[in-house]
Amino acid sequence: MMKKTCLIALATAALLLGGCCKDKTSETRTEAAADGKGLGDPSNDPAIVAIAKPVLECKWTSYGFDSKCAAFESWKKDESLKDGKGDKTLVSFLEDADTKVQWLGADTLSRVGQLYRKDQVLATKVVDATDKVADSLLASTHARATGNIDLSVTGLGPRVMKMLQEHSFPGLRQELAGSVLFRNSNVPGMYDLFVKLARSDKDPKVRKAAAAAFWTGTPTGKNEEVCKLWLELADDADSDLAGHSAYHCSFTSSGGGCVGQWDALLSLIERKAKAGQVKSSFMAVSLKYFYGQKKATAAQKKRALEIAKTLVANTANDGSSRSSALEFVGKEDPAGKAFAAKYENDKEFFVKSTAKRIREQK
Repeated sequence: MMKKTCLIALATAALLLGGCCKDKTSETRTEAAADGKGLGDPSNDPAIVAIAKPVLECKWTSYGFDSKCAAFESWKKDESLKDGKGDKTLVSFLEDADTKVQWLGADTLSRVGQLYRKDQVLATKVVDATDKVADSLLASTHARATGNIDLSVTGLGPRVMKMLQEHSFPGLRQELAGSVLFRNSNVPGMYDLFVKLARSDKDPKVRKAAAAAFWTGTPTGKNEEVCKLWLELADDADSDLAGHSAYHCSFTSSGGGCVGQWDALLSLIERKAKAGQVKSSFMAVSLKYFYGQKKATAAQKKRALEIAKTLVANTANDGSSRSSALEFVGKEDPAGKAFAAKYENDKEFFVKSTAKRIREQK
């Protein structure tokens, strides 16, 4: 009798526990279907919804669905999603309560969406969804989808520009800064806004993303201005922004490159190297990429090597920067091995390791 009672009690507990611990994702999908939004929107293409459901069972990671999941791989190849054929359904996915459905819709739109880019109604829904984002994972996919919109045709330029400046989630502003300019550099006021963001935004990540956006998003006729901006930012107090800006200034090929700023850039890096103020490996790497420029003169290349040696010699400079500079010298200077020998016992691990590797090269 006692045994039977215990079994009944255990069974009851299991039922109660199962009721309390139902899959919240399933509940969310049921709610979405009930309110007719997202995955459950009755106007959705049923064929697309059918192939989406297996994807939602794929392993969910910190970067989205597991790329090796068979259902997700099939989804990405499905012809019904390409050339704008699935855009209306994908846009409705953005209204779902389930983060996974939202992510799937935005990620797919950013990769193969076409129709929504110039359709004001669909584009507005995408921007509406993006405006609600408050986490990093969705910020990336939604910003990419928003960046593909033709903001001039849809009239959404002013709204997206406001989001770039004022949105409450910094992560979204950063992602938008990295996504919007490429297709929308000629939207009135957009170029000036990005210059402002790069120079003075309160968030250093937004500044860096805005400055980098000119790499592919410089409007026609603005190349010289952008090169001067990068040179200016290469002297910024933010070492990460400064390093990346020096890299852009030395390496870009847009508009013929920043040839007119190269001598000034070399002087700037030399000053920082002597003062022990190089704290970004990108600052050192910029010397390497500058050296590879076809338009750089022999005198400029020789100077770049000497600056790299100065950077390595000053131990006040960042260890990874010194290591990058030493690698450059070891590769391009005929006396690189002899120079590297001086640093085989350097206090910085990366410098010491690089010196040893250079010495062992045949």
